[in-house]
Order: sequence, then C-alpha cells, then structure tokens
Amino acid sequence: MKSEIHQVKWGMAASVPACALGLLILYSTADWILVERTGWLALDRDVTHFWLPAVFALALVFLFVSPHTALLEEGRRGTAKSLYWMIALAIVGAPTVIAQFYLHAATGTLVPIHSAAQAADHPGQAYFRANSICLDRAHIAVQPVIVAAGRNNEYLDVDVYIAVPLCEGGNVYIGLDYRDHIDNRLSSNEKEALYRAFLKECDKKLATENPARYTYLERVGPSTVLRSYEKAFKQENFGGSPIVLAPHSEDFDKRAGDLPGWLEGVLASGILLWLGMSLFAPFDPRKVARTRQGKSSALSIRDLVHIAIDGWGPALLFAANILVYVAMVLAGLGAISFQIDDLIAWGGNYAPALHGLGWLRLISSQFVHGGLMHILGNMYGLFFASIFLLPVSSNARFLFAYLVCGVGASIASVIYRPTTVSVGASGAIFGLFGVVLAYLLLGDKRLIEVRKMILLNVGIYLGYNLLIGMATPGIDNAAHVGGLATGLVLGIVFYLMDRARSRTETT
Repeated sequence: MKSEIHQVKWGMAASVPACALGLLILYSTADWILVERTGWLALDRDVTHFWLPAVFALALVFLFVSPHTALLEEGRRGTAKSLYWMIALAIVGAPTVIAQFYLHAATGTLVPIHSAAQAADHPGQAYFRANSICLDRAHIAVQPVIVAAGRNNEYLDVDVYIAVPLCEGGNVYIGLDYRDHIDNRLSSNEKEALYRAFLKECDKKLATENPARYTYLERVGPSTVLRSYEKAFKQENFGGSPIVLAPHSEDFDKRAGDLPGWLEGVLASGILLWLGMSLFAPFDPRKVARTRQGKSSALSIRDLVHIAIDGWGPALLFAANILVYVAMVLAGLGAISFQIDDLIAWGGNYAPALHGLGWLRLISSQFVHGGLMHILGNMYGLFFASIFLLPVSSNARFLFAYLVCGVGASIASVIYRPTTVSVGASGAIFGLFGVVLAYLLLGDKRLIEVRKMILLNVGIYLGYNLLIGMATPGIDNAAHVGGLATGLVLGIVFYLMDRARSRTETT
C-alpha cells in the first residue's frame, strides 16, 4: 500500500507542473500568433490576458488535478481539498496571465513617424515615435468613469478619459487618463466636493500637458479603456472610428518592466510549493485502494447528472447568473468590474428606466453583477442558501422564492435609493435566507437537528453584509432588507401551506 500511495503522490506532484507549463506554452503561442502578432482575433485584452487563461486553468485542474485531491483524507486532521484545489488553480493560471501581459508589452517594433497623425497610415502597428505632436485642447472629448472598488466597496476609482485631437486634424487622438481614489465611506456631499476638485485638477493637468516628454505612443487596442474613449467620442458626435494613442514617457526598451522576472519567480515558486504539498499530503489508503481496483471515489458523470437533476432549481440560477456575467465579459465590458452605464444597458435596476418593458429590470437586475468579486460572493451565498432551504423546499418553490424575493429587494431599492443603479443576486439570496429563518422560527421539525448550524451561518452572513452595507454607501442595504422581509413573509406562507397539506394527507 505504501508504494501505491507514493505513486499517487508523485502523480499528484507532476500534475500541476505539467498543466502549468503546458498551458503557458500552448496558450501563449496561440495568443502571440492569433492576437498580438497578426491581429487575426480582435479580442478584448481583459479576455485574452485574464479570462481565457483562468477558464483553461480551471478546466485543466478539474481534469488532471481533482482526481488526485479526491483521494486526500478528510476530517479534522485531514487536509482541506478546497485549499489544494485553489492553490493548484493559482499555480496553473498565474504564470500564463503574467505571460500574456509580457507578450503584449514585448511584441511590436517602434515605428518612427513625422506627425502623430501618420499613425493612421500604419494600421498593423502598435508603437510610434512622433517628431511632432500638437494638441488641440479646445476640442476634447471627455468620459469620466467611476467604479466602486475594494473588498467592501470602501473606495471609488475615478478615471477621467480625455481624447485630445491633433492640431492638423484627422482621425487620430491622444488619449490621456487621469486617476484618483475617493473614500466611499464619506457623505455624498463630501464625495461630490472631492470629485469636483479632481475635475478641476484634470483641467489644470490638461492645460500644462507637454507632448515633448512623450518617448513613444501606443495604439489603444480593444479594452475597457478604448470603450471609455469611444463613449466620449459618441457624446461629442465624432464620426468614423477614431484611433487613440496613449502617450508614454519611459524608455521604450523597458516597457515590459520586471514581468520576465515575475514570470520566472511565480512559476518556480509555485512548482516548488506544489511539490512539497504533494509529497506531504495525507492520502486516504482506502480511497487509494478503491481507485487501484477501478472504484474511484471521484464523482462520475452519472453522479453529476443525478446531482444536477435533484437540484435543478439552484443549478438553473447558478447557470443564469454565471452566463450573464460571462456574456458581459465576452462582450468586451471588462472582467473585474463593469461600468455603471453598462450595468444599466444589461438590465440593472434603475428607477428612471422603470417604464414600459423597463419594469422587467426588477427581475433582470437579479442576474447582473458589478464584477468578478461581486458574483463570486453572491454565488457563495446562493450555494449555502440552497443547502439550507432544499431540505424543506422543492426546486420549483426555490426558484419561485428567488424571483419573488428578488423583486421585493428591487422594489425596496427603487423606493429608498431611486438614483442608484442596483444589481446582483444578494437581495434574492437574503430573501432565501429569510424563508429559512421563517421555517426555523415556526419550528419546522425537518430542520431541528441542524438548527444551531443554520442560525450560526445565516446570522453571520446576514449580520456581516448588513453591517458592511451600513458602513459602505456603495452597498445597497435597502435591497438586502427588502429581500429579507419578503423572504420572511414568503416562508410563513410556505410553512402554512405545508401544514395544511400535511393535515389533508393525514385525514
């Protein structure tokens, strides 16, 4: 048995380095040929640099690493499988993500041109050194972008994108990006004052902007930044497809910075960490023996199908939320966070837009999220809500409760925060927890054995989110409270319906 465990350990030790190196080489080669070098695929940089590597890394870990982690011991002294899984995902995906930023920075040559306007004559080139750059500061296009950031939306990232035309005209613009951070915990008046002060500072910077300091110009490709400039062009009614050049003042040969060193360090340290974790991993001899006998402890496809059928309500909600997020990413809206006007366009709850078919926003907003961390946090809550509620609820009732509680949350948000764009599943999830609490408070016998565990987890989840919402203006606590109240009422109705059905069946 010891030799079999050693074989499993070495197999696990080899799985992650093989996946990491394979993904790094194959994906980077494809990205360099199809995107960076030839431009055959005009994909958003958020997608090519982060989203696609993350998806491929997730698939590789699931296929080649999870069969090994499934053999680890369980219990207090065992190793958490989820910890191994997450570390494996980071080790496999991180080097490829860093490599894409390096490829983008290192690919391309510097094209000398007399005037910046001549960049339009070189459609396949990304970098230029212009002898003459004259800025027409009187006809600019401006697009401010404000995004809530931080773990709990505790501050606001403010970007002011300014497209400045050239004096000689044409379809080429110099793109300037001025940035600032504002504490989101301040009052609305304080934040407004800081924002106005920053706009005045941007005007001063624009007036003193010196093109002579530019060492080279970089064509802005498909990205969140380019979309911001395009919105500015649309507001100013600029025709055509303008070319935006971002100015740089550093040495062109040093544009990749320390990325090669970071790539080597992350890859080497990740592989060494995984080797150590694998060799000292506590494997379960019984699971290893069953696997050697052809009876793997890992879930089979049939098992996954049964799980999906048994819990089709939560599965449908997971799929809907994730698909909307993926669609927004693939539409080129970003990955880490989305802009407010994009959230409105994709169905965010916004009081001025609630007319005609706009009333559907009360439902659609439940499936739109503000970014990666937002959807991850809500899917975590939805997972626990399904664990607690499905023992006393059918899948259809679970889905119905999600939608109704989400509508209650949306209505509360519109009433108490009419000028705010509200998105996310958190209001509906609060409602699902409200249904669970109603069953507990009314003494449902099916939940007696796990009553303490449910109260502890639900109390921590609700209490933490409500406290953070009170301390952070960017979080919509009105939706949370509205969803919770709707869930409590709905839970009472469900409980009474169950009791009435039970009495009918016994008689």
